[in-house]
Order: sequence, then structure tokens, then C-alpha cells
Amino acid sequence: KPDTPTLKYKTSTYNSISMYWNSINNTSGYYIYRSTGGAYTKIGNTTGTSFTNYNLKTGQKYYYKVVAYKTIYPSDVLSNYSNFIKITPVLKKNSIKLYKSGSNKIKIKWTKINGASKYRIYRKISGGKWKRIKTVSSKTTSYKNTVIRGRKYYYKVRAYRTVSGK
Repeated sequence: KPDTPTLKYKTSTYNSISMYWNSINNTSGYYIYRSTGGAYTKIGNTTGTSFTNYNLKTGQKYYYKVVAYKTIYPSDVLSNYSNFIKITPVLKKNSIKLYKSGSNKIKIKWTKINGASKYRIYRKISGGKWKRIKTVSSKTTSYKNTVIRGRKYYYKVRAYRTVSGK
């Protein structure tokens, strides 16, 4: 019976995740299993020690396990299941920069986020609460806002993705 692999998280995007595990000697390959909270289903196999799962739903929790196998005709001898990892694909965080744009305007620029449906721009005036001031398309990466001299303003830009109408 093959030794049990140790599964580790590598990276994720808004619709994919990558994982890897230690190499087990004297195996034919590895089976990859996935769950969304219920029973695990085999979703692939590889002879390598890494796997990327594409076309995932943003915001959905996924659980993964791996099994090493050795083919001994006519069937496979399986290791125990690896540890499980839990991953939720999400949008990456963006970074924003502020620029003076005339005497009473601020230009807000941010990095494009792959998979974003739109961006929400929030502003807070010193001592106040955050308020959404604008929602813009995913193709937009800047916005100009009118300000009053002498006040302190704070901004944040939040990318979001619409999934199944939500």
C-alpha cells in the first residue's frame, strides 16, 4: 500500500485553485477528490505532484483530498486519503492611488482585477462613515471625485463579481 500524501495549498484565482503534495515512491499516480460540503467525488488524476482545478464558482467553498495509487493488475491499490484542504476562490485585492486633479478634484486609480464584474468606490470624510459614491464597470480603473479644500477624505475601491445573479 502506498504511503499517504500530504496535501498543501499553492494559489487561487477567482475561478481556479492550485495544490501540490509530496512525491510518494513506487506509485503509478494520484487521484484528486473534491467536495463542496458533502461526499467527495474524484475529479482527476495525474502522475505529477500538483493539480490545478479550473472553472470554479467564486465564493464557493471547496474541499480537496488526494490519494496515491499503485496499479497492480487488474486493479489499483490506494493509499489512505491525504489531509484535506479548504479553499474558497475569491477576487484578488486591488491597490489604489490618489492624485490631485485640479484645485478641487481627486483622481482615484486602481489596479484591474481579473474576474471582477464591477467596482464600488467608497469615501469617508474624517470622522464620518463609509459611503458608496459610485459603481463603475469592470473596464474602468479610475474615477474623479470633487472635494472641499481643508477636509480629510479616505477612499477605498472594492471589486465584486456577480455569481448566479448575486
